[in-house]
Amino acid sequence: MKEIFKEWVPEWLIKLILFSCLMPSMVLFFLPGANIQVTAGYYGSQPSDVQFLIILFYAGFVGFYILERRFFLFFPVKQYYVIFNLLQILNCFLMYWITDITWVYALRFLQGMLFASAVNYPYR
Repeated sequence: MKEIFKEWVPEWLIKLILFSCLMPSMVLFFLPGANIQVTAGYYGSQPSDVQFLIILFYAGFVGFYILERRFFLFFPVKQYYVIFNLLQILNCFLMYWITDITWVYALRFLQGMLFASAVNYPYR
């Protein structure tokens, strides 16, 4: 990790920065499953549809995991992090504005792909 940060940055600050950068993605990982009834009510769907959204998230994560390593090779770490977090923010806004569950299926799969890119980059 030291090659990403300046040499004067202490180890504890590096861990704190990485934790605070990864925390929003980790919250998106479990948030829709925290209260399935409320999520189903928001989208006007069945609870089984919300559970399927969780499965789609995992499918996006696993499906993009190998491909994500290739993307990482073409971008510097900071640029890579900014691009994928901006895409994550855009995806969150779209999931908030769109209430049709069929569109949310695609957005949740995309969110799993973006999650893979957000949580995998520091461990190279």
